[in-house]
Amino acid sequence: MEKYQEVLDILVDENPFLDRASIYYSRGVVYSQQSDLDNAKKWFNKALEIDVKCFEVFNELVINRMVTSKNGTLFINSKLDDQLEYEDAILSK
Repeated sequence: MEKYQEVLDILVDENPFLDRASIYYSRGVVYSQQSDLDNAKKWFNKALEIDVKCFEVFNELVINRMVTSKNGTLFINSKLDDQLEYEDAILSK
């Protein structure tokens, strides 16, 4: 348990060696390894808000049964829609 906390302490938002999506994904993995799936899902979702095309995040969500086939398509589509709206806003500036 102490080792997991050490990893979380390293994964701060200002880490110069990792981008934010990677930090959030890694936090999710740490929580997943501790069977804290609520926190894992929270951090995986934050990673997707930054990088909706991150295969590793989707893989973790599926492996840990955080996205079911029933709601998976809606979940993925909503994340893609959010990303497209963001990209459109950037381009329109």
